[in-house]
Amino acid sequence: DVMANVKKGADKAGRTLAGFETWALANLLMLEKGETLESERVVAECGPAIMANVHYLVDFVRETGREPPAYVLPIWEEYMAFHMSRDEATRHQKLHESHYSYLDPDEARFITPEIIRNFCIAGQPEEIRDRLRDLESQGLDGIAFSLPLEKMYRQIEDFSRRVMRIM
Repeated sequence: DVMANVKKGADKAGRTLAGFETWALANLLMLEKGETLESERVVAECGPAIMANVHYLVDFVRETGREPPAYVLPIWEEYMAFHMSRDEATRHQKLHESHYSYLDPDEARFITPEIIRNFCIAGQPEEIRDRLRDLESQGLDGIAFSLPLEKMYRQIEDFSRRVMRIM
C-alpha cells in the first residue's frame, strides 16, 4: 500500500522512482535464548513504544473517520472500550501521558505477542534476520530502530553481535 501511494505520487508529479530509497522506523525487540514474547522484560521494553503508536491511531481514527489499520485490529475494540471508560474530562491527557516513557499498568494487557509482532521487528536473531530480508525483498532499502534510551547502546551491541553477524 505504501509503495503504491509513493508510485501514485511520483506519477502525478511526472517523476519515476529511480533512485528513490524507502526507509522505515521500527521498534526492535530481540529475545534472549528461551525467552518468549510474554516475558515481563519484553512487555516492559516494547510496551511504551507500542502504546504510543496505538494512542496515535486512536486520534487518527477519531480525526479522519478512517478505519484503524489491520495490524491494530486484534486489540482495537477492547482498547477503545477501555479508553472510552476513562473520565471524559481527562481522557485525552491520559491517552498521551505515557508516550515512550513508561507502560501504563492498565494498558499492559494490550501488549500481546500478536501485537508485539505487528508493531515490532521481534524475535530470536534468526527471526529478525529473516524479517529484515523479507522487508528488503519487498523493496525496503534501510531501517532505523527506535530503541529505549536507557538500553540503546546495549541493544545496538546485541544487534551487531547477534543479528548482523548472521546477515
